[in-house]
Amino acid sequence: ERFSKLLTGIETRKKVAKSRPLSPLLRAIPASATVKRKDITQTGYLVLFDLNSSRITETGKQILDKAIATAKRLGAAVVRIAGHADRSGKRPYNAKLSQRRTDKVSDAFTSAGVDGSTIRMESHGEDKPAVLTPDGKVEPRNRRVEIGIVTGGARTAKLR
Repeated sequence: ERFSKLLTGIETRKKVAKSRPLSPLLRAIPASATVKRKDITQTGYLVLFDLNSSRITETGKQILDKAIATAKRLGAAVVRIAGHADRSGKRPYNAKLSQRRTDKVSDAFTSAGVDGSTIRMESHGEDKPAVLTPDGKVEPRNRRVEIGIVTGGARTAKLR
């Protein structure tokens, strides 16, 4: 199940209508949420990026530091990192850009001492927007990396 569906109270891309504004929770930075199911807990973070950039901003660093601290404090079984891009560039470029964003966030986790074997990376390019837009449209909320830190009974092969 996609990480964005786990962010309680945040409208997912399926629920966002062009005529309706996005919820204040998704507009807010930093964005984070925790969802508990039985003995499994997933804490989520959202890092936004500048246009055509994989550089982590100061605000992004603060969010990333919180995510890393959570992963280390709770002993994350799985750290899910999913990179995204808006539709302002060509599809191949956006695929590579979202991969660079994913790599930067993953490198920050491993540099901080999080076990690399717990990290699961995905790169979606422009294929899974938070906000649906026409091709060529600049949308800051689509330039993101979603981080999901799964703890508890998540050491099963099903979740890895």
